[in-house]
Amino acid sequence: MSEKQSEKQLENKMKAYLKSKNIYYFKVHGNGFMRAGIPDLICCVKGLFIAIEVKRPDGKGRLDKLQEINIEQIKESGGIAVVMDNYIEFTKFIDRLMKCGEKINGIKGSFHRKID
Repeated sequence: MSEKQSEKQLENKMKAYLKSKNIYYFKVHGNGFMRAGIPDLICCVKGLFIAIEVKRPDGKGRLDKLQEINIEQIKESGGIAVVMDNYIEFTKFIDRLMKCGEKINGIKGSFHRKID
C-alpha cells in the first residue's frame, strides 16, 4: 500500500471490500447532531457487531480521547472495535470474522424469536 494513500482512499477501499462480501455497514459522518468519537465504519459481520476506526496509512493518525472512550465502551459491551490503517490487515481481519461468524450463526437461530 502506498504511503501516499489518504485516509479517505483507504476507507473507500475498505467500504468496497465490505460491499463485495455483502456485509452490512454504514459510514458514520461526524457532525453537530452526532455523538462525538464514534468509529468511522459500523458493520455487522455474520451477526457480530464490528466498529472500525480508520486511520491514515502513513502511521501518523492518532486516536483522540473520545474515540478511545467509544472503542472501550464497545468492547465492554461485547462488540469488536478496532483501529485499522492497512488494507491487507483489514481484509484478513474481515475474512477471519467471516469464518468465525459461521460458527456463531449456527447458534444464533436458537435465540431469534419470530415476530408476529
